[in-house]
Amino acid sequence: MIKHLILAAFALGFLSSPLLAHSPMTESTPSNGAVVDTPPLEVTLNFAGPIRMMKAILDETGKSGSKEIALDIPDKTPNTIVRIPVTVLPGHDYTLSWRGMSGDGHVMKGEVSFSVSE
Repeated sequence: MIKHLILAAFALGFLSSPLLAHSPMTESTPSNGAVVDTPPLEVTLNFAGPIRMMKAILDETGKSGSKEIALDIPDKTPNTIVRIPVTVLPGHDYTLSWRGMSGDGHVMKGEVSFSVSE
């Protein structure tokens, strides 16, 4: 009897763990550390599970210094692919910092850095 209870508890924990898992970012376009020739019109973030994007900030560094730009998130519904429109310039370095909420209610955050060649 105890053996069956332990086995049932293990199976329940094992099977429910994917439902409670966070939704880490799996890739981005541009990719982290990329140097792109053409300024992208958006940054695309792919996640392992649905995430509701709450905030995105673009740090821009160029010859005249650096500035922080708050970005509009057009679609805040949970999704595995999040597209964030950006306006970027040649010859600048960028870091996109993002924060969202995964399906299990945990706040997820991260960043993607890329450069646009001159």
